[in-house]
Amino acid sequence: MLACPTRHTAPADALTEPAEITALASAYQGKIQTLAVEARATHYGDVGAFKGKVAILVRRPGDVHISTLSPTDDLVGVLSSDGKRFVTFQRGARVCQRGDACPRNMARFLPLAIDNPTFVGMMMGRAVFIDGTPTEAAWDGKVGAYRVELVGGGDQRQLAWVEHGSGRILRTELFRGKDRTFSIDFSDVRSVDGHRIAHRVEIKIARGNTDLRLDFRTVDVNLELADSAFSIPCPDGTTIEELSCER
Repeated sequence: MLACPTRHTAPADALTEPAEITALASAYQGKIQTLAVEARATHYGDVGAFKGKVAILVRRPGDVHISTLSPTDDLVGVLSSDGKRFVTFQRGARVCQRGDACPRNMARFLPLAIDNPTFVGMMMGRAVFIDGTPTEAAWDGKVGAYRVELVGGGDQRQLAWVEHGSGRILRTELFRGKDRTFSIDFSDVRSVDGHRIAHRVEIKIARGNTDLRLDFRTVDVNLELADSAFSIPCPDGTTIEELSCER
């Protein structure tokens, strides 16, 4: 006998205005300034498959450090960026790449062509909304959250599911016309020093058939992170390749 799916009743003080819901989501996690994560990364896509350990440091508004590690915790590759410049290199490689921080250059290391503040916000579970107008909102009883729609220019549209009270994002989807181009899910929520942090982040991107999942193993919130973590120089003896941000 099949069980009926759970339906979540809307709270008595539920919001009704789309702009109120997006404002609630935008304010979420305002007290988190830094996040230090060790995670298991699983990636599938047209460029190939990858499974391994990553160490990620982020600091608002746009500082990013990502190290890929071997099963024995040896360094495999690094990307560091202070929000203005970035450096990336692989262990033992003859070339070290650096340049201005921009989505194009971040995508040389990540399967995501996004800017630094967006990546930092994503890691912290904060809302990332398109430049558009909130047009519709309703309570989604199946999910137990608000479902809000935003419409932007260029045939862009976004759906987001927002938790009542906290404003935590559960899922968001981006569309170009009728085609879904991007989705991200936050799940396995646990408390870390009083902050509710999603320990699983799943990203799907239509372009490149990208499927990326991060399973957080350890999480530290609001650690003092050294500036040097976000401005690592190219290793001695490597040839420096300067990369542009041109389209």
